[in-house]
Amino acid sequence: MTADYVFLEDLPQADERMIRAHAADLIAMAEDLGLSDVRYASDNRLVVSVSDHFQRLGPFTFAEEASYLLGRRIHVYSDEVLKNPGVSPDLVAATPL
Repeated sequence: MTADYVFLEDLPQADERMIRAHAADLIAMAEDLGLSDVRYASDNRLVVSVSDHFQRLGPFTFAEEASYLLGRRIHVYSDEVLKNPGVSPDLVAATPL
């Protein structure tokens, strides 16, 4: 018996409609990992705030779990990325879910 395993990078990108349709699930998932203020930046890109009590790999774990929940690839960025010079404008302009 074989099981089909889909690699994360093989998933299609999540679009805004799908992400916003699952906003409550994504927010709850983020909170379980010590993340908050989940924001939509662009297709398959979310920005989160990291609390003092976040899991060390919280943003990575959130991206992986959210991707498999939706069956679509999602990248998650900590709001620390906003301090980088030349940061992508969509990350700066991210809007709350």
